[in-house]
Amino acid sequence: MSKTGLILFFVIASISGIVAQTTLGLHLPKQSDDGIHFDLSGIAKDKEYRSNYDILSVFVANETNEYTTTLPIQGNFSMVENKLVFKPYFPFEHGLTYVIRLKKANSEAFSYVPFQIGEKEKVDQAKLLSIFPTTDLLPENLLRFYFYFQTPMKQEEALKHIKLIDEEGNVDDHAFMKFKEELWSNDGKRLTLLFDPGRIKRGVSTNMKQGPSLEDGQRYHLNISGEWQDVYGQSLVQNTRKAIRVVEAYRKKMNLNEWVVSEPKSGGLDKLTIEFDRIIDHALIQSMMQVRDDSDNRVEGHWKIQNSEQQVQFVPQNRWQKGSYKIMFDTHLEDVSGNNLQNLLDHNILDLDRNELSQFITIIIL
Repeated sequence: MSKTGLILFFVIASISGIVAQTTLGLHLPKQSDDGIHFDLSGIAKDKEYRSNYDILSVFVANETNEYTTTLPIQGNFSMVENKLVFKPYFPFEHGLTYVIRLKKANSEAFSYVPFQIGEKEKVDQAKLLSIFPTTDLLPENLLRFYFYFQTPMKQEEALKHIKLIDEEGNVDDHAFMKFKEELWSNDGKRLTLLFDPGRIKRGVSTNMKQGPSLEDGQRYHLNISGEWQDVYGQSLVQNTRKAIRVVEAYRKKMNLNEWVVSEPKSGGLDKLTIEFDRIIDHALIQSMMQVRDDSDNRVEGHWKIQNSEQQVQFVPQNRWQKGSYKIMFDTHLEDVSGNNLQNLLDHNILDLDRNELSQFITIIIL
């Protein structure tokens, strides 16, 4: 069997006792970002199916290349002429074995076709790199955690492996939102995990019945199981434990006047520093903050996040010139509790502020 290019199993292959073979009208992907094309002309026209997944589904095979009974890979379906096209939300991985389950023509039975794309590339070790917010001092109304991994992780399994546990060892199985599809980055390496807002917002029935997930003055820990596997079947190996000490909730809207700005001097590459009055959502900083000169040109550079996400430093690409500058903030920039520059996450509808797109701080560089 060729070790490079598209590897197809045209001959008989045992997949959970089912014989797999090629299927007419099936076009397999040649590149990781290609789609799967299936000619529907052979499918009975009078059949009704609940969804396109009933006609064509794609699964990741297990370690022995057998068909697995886990959830199918999620993606988009489209029709091109008479062909059903499936494109996964995340590109197919090189060297990983997939199994396509297809509806047979004029039958309730399925056929199964395994395939791989290219040669398996050298894979990094499965590893949890970081958890944000990074500090263990977190507000009672914390909205979300971010988890960064070294390799793409198996999805739809997060809540099996992430547990919020109090000081007495009690697991809160209802702390986090359960989405139909988990919130992963395009490369499958960053997971966003939200607390149930119904537990955060005061006066909401869920909050009144169950109380908040985190309580001011209490201690918890977040446990991430080392049994969690990446898409290559590698386990994280070791458990990760993040300590949490809960402090007072953020109940005030963010206010630029409460932030401290240290202005750089002209002629150099000094960093422009902003000290926040709280922990800011680190994932929004690069896209929702910028510096502009007095001609409204964007100053090239990047933001460096410091001090447990309570400080940022703007690192300029070129030397500062004398003049007036504006630090621009998208008003949707949030703290870790989901409050932004216009509104609070936990607000009364009458408290909604004006719909501004941006706010700014003016500095003078001498």
